[in-house]
Formats: sequence, C-alpha cells, structure tokens
Amino acid sequence: MKKLAKLALLVVAGTLVGLSLGELMLRVMAPQVFPIHPPGIYVADPAVGYALTPGFRGELRRSEFRDTIQISDFGFRGADPHPLAEPSFRVFVLGDSQAFGFGVDGDETFSVQLERLLHARNSDIDVQVINGGVPGYGTADQLAMLRSRGPAVEPDLVVVQFLSVNDLIENLTPAATWARIEDGMLASREGTVSTRLSFTRRAEMWIKRHSHLASLVSNSAGYWMVRLGLVGQQGSMWGEDFSEEQAELGTDLLVEIAAAADSFGAQTLYLYTTGQASVIQEQYDVLPSRAVVAAAAERAGVPWVDVTERLRAEPNRHTLYYPRNGHWTAEGHRVVAEIVAAEIERTGFAERPAP
Repeated sequence: MKKLAKLALLVVAGTLVGLSLGELMLRVMAPQVFPIHPPGIYVADPAVGYALTPGFRGELRRSEFRDTIQISDFGFRGADPHPLAEPSFRVFVLGDSQAFGFGVDGDETFSVQLERLLHARNSDIDVQVINGGVPGYGTADQLAMLRSRGPAVEPDLVVVQFLSVNDLIENLTPAATWARIEDGMLASREGTVSTRLSFTRRAEMWIKRHSHLASLVSNSAGYWMVRLGLVGQQGSMWGEDFSEEQAELGTDLLVEIAAAADSFGAQTLYLYTTGQASVIQEQYDVLPSRAVVAAAAERAGVPWVDVTERLRAEPNRHTLYYPRNGHWTAEGHRVVAEIVAAEIERTGFAERPAP
C-alpha cells in the first residue's frame, strides 16, 4: 500500500512538474494572447447593445496572427463610405467576426475583396461594399443593426452572413439584453445567462484565460481531432444541437432582415457559412442548420448561397481557416468574395438601378 501511495505521489509530482515546465516554456518561447478584443473597440449602443467604436484604431493579436483595425467614423470596419456617383451599387454586409475579418487586415476582408471584384466586372458602376460585421453578433443582433443603420447606409443589397456554429444559439440572448461596456471592454450584465455559468464552467474559462498551456491545448485539440477523424461535425460542439424552436426563431429573424431591407428598397442575399470542420475533414455531411437558411430564403423569396462545397473544392482548403482560431485567413476571404460576386452576377443584382 505504501509503495502504491509513493508511486501515485511520484506520478502526481511528475505531472505537475511537466505541466509547470510546459507552461514556463510557452510563456517564454510562444506566449499565448488572452484578451479576445483590444480595449476600446466596442461602445454601448442602445439599438443593438454594443457596436464598434467610431474612429477606433488598434491591433488585434492572437498566437496565429496580428492584424490592424480601423473603424470608420460611421462605426464600421474600413474607410468611411464615400458619396456615390450614378450609376451606383452599394452592398451592406451583415455578419459576425467572420464578416468583420477576425485575423486579417482591413483590405483582406471579403467585403473589400468583393468590392474590387464587382468594380472590375462592372467598371461603369460606382460599387461600394460596407463591412457591417461585428464580432459576437447573431442574427437577432444583425436585424437590430440593419434597422438602426440601414436607412442611413441606403444599400441596394444586404448580404447576411449566417454562421452555423453559433448563430442559432446566440439568437436566444441578443446583445441588447446582456452586453455592457466596462473599462473599455465588453462585459455581461449581472443576472444574464452568461453570468450564471456553473462553477466548473467558470473555472474552465478562467484557466483558459490565464494558462498559456491550457489555451494552446484547448485551441488546438478540436482542429487535430477533426483532421485525424476522431470526431465528427454534428452535435453541440459544432452548433448543430439546436431545438425546433431555435430553428424557427432563426428562420423568422432571417425573414425579418429581408423585410427590413425591402422596406428601404434593398435586396437581400443570405450567405450560409460553417466552421472549418465542414471544410477540412474528408467526409462531409450536410449540416441541419442549412435547412434553416433554406427555409428562410423560400419564405422571404430571396436567393441564398452555401459556400461549403466551393471551399471544400479548393486545393488549399486546409489553409482557408486559421487552425486554432477557426476564422478565415485572407485566402479564405478571397474565395468567399469570389462566391458572393458570382452570385450577385447570377442574380443580376448589380444591374438593378438604385432606388
């Protein structure tokens, strides 16, 4: 018994020493970056809960990338919208951190690349694409943003980037119900869902925010489990564990976005996007959330496009996402821009006169 106790003690001690050495080595040689967003990038917004701070300049750093951020005086990523010359075509992109361009510089986002493509293919039209993507936004938040900013933007087309991983979940708690700004950082109001987590979940999140080793392992494990075929893409891990009520809510919100766009003379295009698991693994099953967007498109009478198959067909598909962070790389944004540009040409949106 004493020998077993000593052996167990040695195992525990060896494990602790190994973890400590791993933590120390990472802190010195490959430190992780914990703050998700640079302080001051967000400001309280009465319509949505929070929005991008007009005129903000800063840098977004993670272990895999470092990109500069410029927010226009109008409150969107990129330069201020310029007055349009006739004939013109203005696109307003709604979305979350993927559309925002988490991990790429401003001129690498699919909004900017889309503008270049549309201008090259329609040189006689003054084309402008405004990036209204905001990290953390779900469909409910995008609807609030469109209703609040859409009339001032005056778009001809609204592109709604839907992310299968978390949009249906985030719609249950719109930012207007939970978001607050504290010391220049985005925080949760007391009593909201995000502050009522279990002790175990809060401990897990604390460790990931303070341990370089835990952060690296947690961010890398999912990617390699998918690459090695150890896990599939269904279930709560990939945002597909949603209820019928959540699906109906998502459909209703997408339909309401199309109606809001129509109210000020804009067309709508739904852009269905997934996490990298659907793109990088060998076998691909159509995700249940796809049917939500398809149902909304049918009800609203608007076109929609699923980027998954095109991304999977790319010979360099494993480079379209940052492995650990999971957002599109500049190359991923390029392919998405090409998909959207082709869909705009197919539907003839750019040929329609501005209202």
